[in-house]
Amino acid sequence: MQINFPFKLVSLVLLPLLVGCSLISIPGGKSAAGAPTLSREDALQARFRYSLAINEMMGGNVDGAIKEMEKASSYDPGSSFLTSELASFYVEKGDVAKAIELCQKALAGSPDDVGLHLMLGGLYLSSKNYGDAISEYLTVNRLDKKNTLAYLYLGTIYAEQGKFETAATMLRDLLKIDPDNMMGNYYLARVLADMKDYKGAEEAYQKTVAQRPDFETAVLELGMLYERDAMIDQAVELYDHYIETHPGRINIHLKLADLLFREQRYDAAEKELNGILALHGDNRIAQKTLSMVYFETARYHEAIVLLEPLVKANPSDERLRYLLAMAYEEVQRDGDALEIFKTIPAASELYPNAQVHIGVILRKQGKTAAAIALIGEAI
Repeated sequence: MQINFPFKLVSLVLLPLLVGCSLISIPGGKSAAGAPTLSREDALQARFRYSLAINEMMGGNVDGAIKEMEKASSYDPGSSFLTSELASFYVEKGDVAKAIELCQKALAGSPDDVGLHLMLGGLYLSSKNYGDAISEYLTVNRLDKKNTLAYLYLGTIYAEQGKFETAATMLRDLLKIDPDNMMGNYYLARVLADMKDYKGAEEAYQKTVAQRPDFETAVLELGMLYERDAMIDQAVELYDHYIETHPGRINIHLKLADLLFREQRYDAAEKELNGILALHGDNRIAQKTLSMVYFETARYHEAIVLLEPLVKANPSDERLRYLLAMAYEEVQRDGDALEIFKTIPAASELYPNAQVHIGVILRKQGKTAAAIALIGEAI
């Protein structure tokens, strides 16, 4: 069983934009080094316009917020805080290029501002400009060697680039500073899985799940590793524990049911599937898996009752049609089975098997020559 968890940075992209803002001075306060001292009147005007900008943003008026923030910045042009806030408003508007320009301008006056470097790194990251993003995070690393965000983003970017050894080093450095960093453990687990260090990945996932038991993605990925290593009981226990505290989360229910089915624990799988359908009666995956349980336990009539409306509602699903045809064949409804098997197109991976079934049915009907011709043509 191959484990491959492609890295997705989307959920992390906006975090440094927000964090960057929170690390910078309040408007009317400390400005860039060498900037003129503000008059009391200008400081008050900057604060006032800043408040108006926030109100506009809270009301959903992004353009109005930008207009007021630009006025605030005009009263305190040396404030890295106001510049970064203005940049974040442009991000909200979707103008990342303008936001980058503003951050670069602010850094010209405050080159050692960690928050601004984090924000600019996040903007580059959102633009998939990984080279410049790495440069910004390395700068943060130089300015603040204990900044865990820089290590986290460097680790995830290197991982997405396939530089897993470098990524693992960055994430381990993060965990030396903060051993209980949940995202650090999670991304280290994914990196180690890609490096095929499955035992190390399991340990990192276990720490992640222990820190945040409701982290569904981590639970699913840890379960996949358990399944890969044939640790089926551990996987079942993991899913069961999650379901106890999150009974309404359908994905883990479906994963557990599928695992039980594949392990031929049909009674347990049926119980789990009926529980899912009691809550989500129209769940096609659960209905399909339950029909397969019925089929494997020779309860073909029950399978047909479940499959017929499913096929009617999902006529393009070749696997559902194929399964229904096999159930018909098992209960001697050869005509119905033959009709469905003939609908499986030649491009389908199910086509060869469907042709064999057609041949068998034709032979049963005494049409041996036709069966031979059909299978020969299919071959």
